[in-house]
Amino acid sequence: MAQSPGSSATRGTVNILNFLVAHSGMMERVCLEANDSDHDVPALKQFRRNHHWLRGIYLIHDGGPSHTEQITKDYLAACDGWWRLCLTPARASWLDQVELLTHAFGLRCLKRGSWSSREDYIAHVMPSWLD
Repeated sequence: MAQSPGSSATRGTVNILNFLVAHSGMMERVCLEANDSDHDVPALKQFRRNHHWLRGIYLIHDGGPSHTEQITKDYLAACDGWWRLCLTPARASWLDQVELLTHAFGLRCLKRGSWSSREDYIAHVMPSWLD
């Protein structure tokens, strides 16, 4: 799993938190209002609730602020090892499978599009994902 910012819409940035469930190959996504721990942590909590039967998850994070803020650190520490944090070096995002899939998604589904608003972009992107 990794968090990747979405493509910039004409008026604003869309932050998309992507989860790759490696054993099924399926991806899940959440649009965040902002790329910070106040928005990231609730999405992590929801993912955990949705996948409560799993024994744990490898969480791949880069060094972005939402990943290094104290709120995120405290949440991950309180989860008793359910989230197994893997930090990638800043210049190694190409190693992250979710980053690769996000890039491929952008090439296929966005095709250098332009949207008049953040909401229009989200309306275009969200139905493109398989649930």
